[in-house]
Amino acid sequence: MPTTAVHTLPNESTSSTEPESSSGVETPYQRLLHSLHHDQRWLTEVSLGKRVGFYRFQGELGSGNFSQVKMAIHQLTKERVAVKILDKAKLDQKTRRMLAKEIGTMEYMHHPNIIRLYEVVETYSKIHLVMEYASGGELFNKITTTGRIAENDAKKLFAQVVSAVQFMHDHNFVHRDIKAENVFYAAPGLVKLGDFGFSTQLTDGSGQKLNTFCGSPPYAAPELFRDEMYLGAPVDIWALGVLLYFMVTAQMPFKAPTVAVLKKHVLEGTFSVPGHVSFQCRKMIEGILKKEPRERLTLQEICNSVWLKGITFPLTPGASDSYSLSPNFDTPVHKTPENSSGNALGNKDNPEIVVVSEGNKESLQSGSEGNSVDNQSSVEGLLTVGRDSVSRQQSYSGSEKKENNIVGIEMLARKELLNFGITNAMLEKHSSQGARSAIIGTYRILVHRMQRQGHLDSDTAFVDDGDASSSAVPSRSVSTNHFLFSSFGRRSKSAAVKSKGHKPHRTNRSRTCILL
Repeated sequence: MPTTAVHTLPNESTSSTEPESSSGVETPYQRLLHSLHHDQRWLTEVSLGKRVGFYRFQGELGSGNFSQVKMAIHQLTKERVAVKILDKAKLDQKTRRMLAKEIGTMEYMHHPNIIRLYEVVETYSKIHLVMEYASGGELFNKITTTGRIAENDAKKLFAQVVSAVQFMHDHNFVHRDIKAENVFYAAPGLVKLGDFGFSTQLTDGSGQKLNTFCGSPPYAAPELFRDEMYLGAPVDIWALGVLLYFMVTAQMPFKAPTVAVLKKHVLEGTFSVPGHVSFQCRKMIEGILKKEPRERLTLQEICNSVWLKGITFPLTPGASDSYSLSPNFDTPVHKTPENSSGNALGNKDNPEIVVVSEGNKESLQSGSEGNSVDNQSSVEGLLTVGRDSVSRQQSYSGSEKKENNIVGIEMLARKELLNFGITNAMLEKHSSQGARSAIIGTYRILVHRMQRQGHLDSDTAFVDDGDASSSAVPSRSVSTNHFLFSSFGRRSKSAAVKSKGHKPHRTNRSRTCILL
């Protein structure tokens, strides 16, 4: 498979043209580059897979059929991140297509309850997705080890997931693999939606019909089992109903020893809600798990339900303006396909790329859909082309106060970059590369940290790695009422505390299947 140069790691020849600090002393950024190119111990660690780019690995969080997930430390900011590592030799066309969807969706979705993508690093043999590190692990593991969630707590967590899904739908994306295994605890009481390998963009709007059966069978809507063309939003809403049922009961609404029997139960729509579940919660579940998509509660009806009355959703309409930053370097500069490394999309020599389902899971995918993400031919093309269609849908016309908050965050991030020796000119130079640039990756980490500090201190996400080449970014507090929620970054698969108890629940772990 031809190698696609998707990532730019500055070298010393380019950095030598950049200004040093005002004192003439080598900057932390320059010291880091020098170590990467000349320090024998660092070079050995790179060859052994202990380092990649600006990241030093600290331990494994999980593994799957095609990937590993490791925790790493960004050597300038000292931020903990999760890195999904994919072996390019093991990626067939379907898994490449999934990877393309995951990268594309995460590039677009900036929301306090959606896992953030910082950087994509490609070497000769591997692709590395650098993401938030969520230290609390999967919601699934939490429930199977400690039991069902009290309704008052479940309301708050469920509202966060609903807000994330509504944000996706508002921007014409659907997730299609919502389940407890793909919801991650970033902090106590704070969850984030991740794993976007089955997500897709609805280029023709919310009425676009899909035909790919994907996701996890226990969370699959009846129309998927009927092999019908389907609308994406009602499928996500059905999965939210199954998720809510699991949260408040620690059981699945449709139980079966085989997929065939499960299909029968789902198509019949037969399930019962335990007596301990409140009347209003039961009505919510029953309103969502309707066999006919048009009869299901909408996301707006879920938000306005009696059960969720009084619950503050992470982002109300318009509030997302303050969480996204545009125009800025969190979003790559738009390029046309012809201007992206000289290759038009679809070039047979630039193979279609890429995501991978995690864990030791089968995945469920059949059929094909023509959409903008499917048609991307490389990681490089994916990260530099096609954002216009999404950015046009996003509204950044918030109040002057919101705009001032955005500018304030950018100014603070640029100030921290200057402390490292990364100038505004360097930032501008790398802006078109987006997630392919280590400099832009550093900027994104800083911006996201400052957004998080609107609610929680960053000290828990700050670690001291004695092997790093520079001092860590000082902890700052950003005064803004708009950055409502915080995260401590992505924690990918299976890093949660394991327990020998509740084995019956563990045997029912949802499996994301691909029928190749």
